[in-house]
Amino acid sequence: MGILAGIGTMFFFDPDDGRHRRALVRDKLLHYSKKAPRMIQNAHINILNRLHGLVYDIARSFQPEPGVADDVLEGRVLSKVGHVMEKPGVIEVKARNGVISLSGPVYPEESEKLLTTIAIIPGVQKIENHLKKRQVSRGR
Repeated sequence: MGILAGIGTMFFFDPDDGRHRRALVRDKLLHYSKKAPRMIQNAHINILNRLHGLVYDIARSFQPEPGVADDVLEGRVLSKVGHVMEKPGVIEVKARNGVISLSGPVYPEESEKLLTTIAIIPGVQKIENHLKKRQVSRGR
């Protein structure tokens, strides 16, 4: 511990650069003493905003999903199909009152992921699966 105190003393009281180092430390302390209240206020606002969002999400989870227009729901589903499948254009999607009807050929390994992805889309109440599984899997 004594060695560190000696090194610190030499560092700050060096005849050549000690004055500059002391001034630098003083300026940094002054800067952060002025900046600290603003940083604390910003952190406080950030925490309050996150808590507000969390409360909203929790409250929303207990409310039923309002009805989504069929064309909007079809668009949501088609968007997700495009992310899950290699050839999304072969799948036909129809929506009616929250019920999604899927038809078309699909690879076996894509089928489960597709259904899982669609099931969590807001507004989807039920999925009617009319997909035809292809017999041959893709070679990867």
